[in-house]
Amino acid sequence: MVSLIALLVVLAGGANAVDLPAPDVGFGFYYSPGRLKYALEEQYFQDMKARGMNTLTIQANDLPGQPLEDAPHNLARQLNTAARVGLTDLRFPVVCYSADTRIVLETLPLRDPKLQWPELVVQSIDEPNHTQERDLRAYRDAARAGGIRIGTAVAGYVLTGYTQGLPWCAPEDVGKRVPGIADYLDIWIVGVGTLSQAVLDLAKRKRAEVWSYYSYPAGENAALDRWTFGVYAWKSQARVNLIWAYIDKQDAWDYSRVTETPTGPVPRAGMLGLEQGIIDYRVLQAVRDLRTRRGAEYLARIEAKTPLSWWPRGYVRPAEEQAAQKPTFSLNAMRREGLHILQRGGR
Repeated sequence: MVSLIALLVVLAGGANAVDLPAPDVGFGFYYSPGRLKYALEEQYFQDMKARGMNTLTIQANDLPGQPLEDAPHNLARQLNTAARVGLTDLRFPVVCYSADTRIVLETLPLRDPKLQWPELVVQSIDEPNHTQERDLRAYRDAARAGGIRIGTAVAGYVLTGYTQGLPWCAPEDVGKRVPGIADYLDIWIVGVGTLSQAVLDLAKRKRAEVWSYYSYPAGENAALDRWTFGVYAWKSQARVNLIWAYIDKQDAWDYSRVTETPTGPVPRAGMLGLEQGIIDYRVLQAVRDLRTRRGAEYLARIEAKTPLSWWPRGYVRPAEEQAAQKPTFSLNAMRREGLHILQRGGR
């Protein structure tokens, strides 16, 4: 049974002390040591945990300024550190990216015997499409031969297959059917804005596990990040919810949810939004667990107002247009009502 975590939730309406359950789904970052300026990995993992995260994905990279290691030792370093600080919940697998099946298998014996690791999953081709079928099959077959599962970030329509149309294809290809790639993955890390009921139905038939990922340069957009890790995570019921990235600052873009400093991470507005979104999810989960009529009516209203397509207009470009959209309802009002229901025992 998941233990209850005491939480003081502060809103405009006042402070309400409420016991909320730990989330029954995973929340975490894509983490890439190769994008770091400072070798503060343990501090970064402690920060993730403090913000409510309970998993992450890892990449086989060295830390800046540290001795070079091979890929298995790089993965093992991250797994041991994450386990030591309590970041990785054993219920949720960890995807190892920039690593093949051989590397993941060679990582397993490097676990600190005093620690436990979650299941390790090998990453397939990142954001693949049907033209890569030969490589997808090879990756899948290698994973199965090694006895481990395989997954990757992927668009929902690529899993199900789709019919081509303008302006996304040549005129002569309009109406042609593109086959799906669902059979090559055990874990579908579906990009927000591409999840659909068809994807969820197909996952049930294929017995695949559906996760969610979110890649967007919205480090200062607290509402967008809160929505994604809160009511959208509740609506999608993805087993694990991931975001790119904890740190990824380049000359041409910045996907980071923290600012790096020599003494540790400083949260950006988006990070604070993610933290609040996880609290929102836990409120909804606690209301569900009451099993009362009022709670069920409240949840039904929230779910009806939350599009499965993610943000009010889905995934759009440019980033400024995406960020300008507003939630379809007040998230603070939603939380206040949920806390009120919990305080009254569902009445």
